[in-house]
Amino acid sequence: MTGDKLQGHLLEIVISSILALLLVYFRDRFARLIINFQNTVWGFHYGEREIRATKFVAVAVACFVILFDILAVLGIIKFR
Repeated sequence: MTGDKLQGHLLEIVISSILALLLVYFRDRFARLIINFQNTVWGFHYGEREIRATKFVAVAVACFVILFDILAVLGIIKFR
């Protein structure tokens, strides 16, 4: 990635990496918050199994975002 393009997207890459790391760190709270919100607002009756699934999805999405950011910094993924 050229210097100008990298500088233009560096802030976005750093912010998305920080948010992904926070998602991994707070995955327990995040999963409980999401499931409790769905139970309250939509009237679902989700339990521990769905909380575990939400934790897994949160970590998988965060890892994908971090991988995408690494590839962008290395210049493998090009921004227009």
